[in-house]
Amino acid sequence: MYFLLQRIRHFLISNSRHGTHSPFVYALADQAIYNKQKAVTDNVTGSEIIPEPYRSLISRILHHLEKKQIVGISNFFGEADVLFVDAEQLTTPLIDQYLTDQRIIIINKIHRSKKNKSVWENATRASKVTVSIDLLHFGILVHRSIQVKEDFVLRYPYWIK
Repeated sequence: MYFLLQRIRHFLISNSRHGTHSPFVYALADQAIYNKQKAVTDNVTGSEIIPEPYRSLISRILHHLEKKQIVGISNFFGEADVLFVDAEQLTTPLIDQYLTDQRIIIINKIHRSKKNKSVWENATRASKVTVSIDLLHFGILVHRSIQVKEDFVLRYPYWIK
């Protein structure tokens, strides 16, 4: 029931690409999130950790952002481009340790429970996060030293694969 209410709320408050005022987020939405025609071969190492319903969308996003390797929390040693975590696993020290101009964090299940939503809201307030993108089922945290802090709630046709 909680997720259903969050889904309705998200639909009502979210914007399409035309509601964004950031060239970075507009381009991401236009060229990756809403562009279902753009076929992306699965060239991201570690993409098997992405849940199947979102694999195509996240692959398009990572291709647009020129990210080549995604890892989970259990094996995030090294210099992977993308860290994929469930909301329950995310902490502020992890954000501070991992997030740079070259790396992003994708957080799964950000609206599944009140606790997950609280984790997401705290993550968006972290000092290293300059761009947060809420896509209902998952969120993206980005550090861009050239951009002012902005939070986006984007609507996409998640009912269409």
